[in-house]
Amino acid sequence: MCGRYAQGRAIPEVLARYADLGAILVASEQLLLSGFNIRPGAYATVVYQEGNQTGIGPMRWGLLPHWAKSLDAVKVKPINARSETADTSPMFREAFRSGRCLVPATGFFEWQGKKPPKQPYFIHVADQELFSFAGLWSRWKGAGGAELLTFAILTTAANEAVQPVHDRMPCILHPEEKFQWLDSRADLAEIKGLLRPYPAGPMRLHRVSAAVNTPGRDGPELIRPIE
Repeated sequence: MCGRYAQGRAIPEVLARYADLGAILVASEQLLLSGFNIRPGAYATVVYQEGNQTGIGPMRWGLLPHWAKSLDAVKVKPINARSETADTSPMFREAFRSGRCLVPATGFFEWQGKKPPKQPYFIHVADQELFSFAGLWSRWKGAGGAELLTFAILTTAANEAVQPVHDRMPCILHPEEKFQWLDSRADLAEIKGLLRPYPAGPMRLHRVSAAVNTPGRDGPELIRPIE
C-alpha cells in the first residue's frame, strides 16, 4: 500500500524530467503541486496521455471511474490498485487498457509497527532524485459539464529493502519504461510485465518525524532522517 508520498521538486524540474515525452502543460503551472506529504484526496501532478497528446497537470488522488453516475456513486475512491489484478478488476481494467499515467515522486512513506504509535519511514531511490510511479487515471464527466480527473497508484509485492517495513510497495518504473507505459498501442501482457518490485539495491529508507502523520503538514523537514 502507498498512502502518502512526496514529490518535493520544483515544477520546472518536473517539466524538464518529462520533456522527452513531449508532455505539455494542460493547466496553469501555479496549479501543479510539489508537496512533501501528498495524501489521499489531495491534488497532485500527473503525466498522462489522451489521444495523441501527452499532458502534465493536476489530478485528485483516489480514482473515480468515468462510468460512475455521480461523485458519490463510488463511496471508496481507491488510491491504490493491485498490479496483479488491475487488468481484470471491474474498477481498474478500462484504465489499465487506456488510462495509464506516470506519477512523479521523490519517495514514499510507510509505517512500521502493529499498534500506534507506528514509526514512519521515508523510502526512496538513491540514484534517482525524481522517478515515476506507474498509475491509472480517469476523466469523470458529470451533468452540466462538470469534470474531475483522478488517479490511483499501482502496487506490487515489497522488495527486500521495503519488506521489513511493509509487504507492499508502489510500482516504480525504470526511466526508459515511461514511454512504453504511456503507449496506448503497447501489448498489455508486456505492460503488465513492467509491474514488478523495483530492485532493492538502489533503494534507501530512514526513519522520519511523526509530523508526517498530520494531514496538511508539508515541507522538506518531513523527509529528513531522525535519530
